[in-house]
Amino acid sequence: MDCRTLFKSFWSSLKSKSNSGSTEEPPPPYINPSQKYLLKHHSLSHLKIKASDTPQWEWSTNQCRAWVIAVCITYLSFSLGEAEDAARSFTGFGPNIYLKEADHWKEIVGENNGAGVYSLLLNRRHNPGAVAKGVALCHGWSTEEANKNGRVVHARR
Repeated sequence: MDCRTLFKSFWSSLKSKSNSGSTEEPPPPYINPSQKYLLKHHSLSHLKIKASDTPQWEWSTNQCRAWVIAVCITYLSFSLGEAEDAARSFTGFGPNIYLKEADHWKEIVGENNGAGVYSLLLNRRHNPGAVAKGVALCHGWSTEEANKNGRVVHARR
């Protein structure tokens, strides 16, 4: 579930608890003007990758780094320099974005933010194009669940 869907779900639950009878849509996520500028002018902005996109198994290193930049600016309020530094520390390509465990994300985006990015990826790993068919990632599941769902792949740094 992406953030927009989660937000709509949250908004719907709030509306159902009220007696207002309103059919109003939830407001869009707030991105301040400086964040919009950064998202349009970072070094990989030509790739048009947003924080709300699901990282794809076949993405290149630069596509993965563009996603890291977008996440850092949109969700973590990093400056452009901080976001690009974090993205440069990402190594690998599409599969590596899902193979990295929480500790590695903490190294990339910081102690408190790393767990959030890791959780975001765990949530998106079942979306189309995310993790290749026949591959089950052991982290985020019990070993038994992973074994039931196919080949177990352990993350390596």
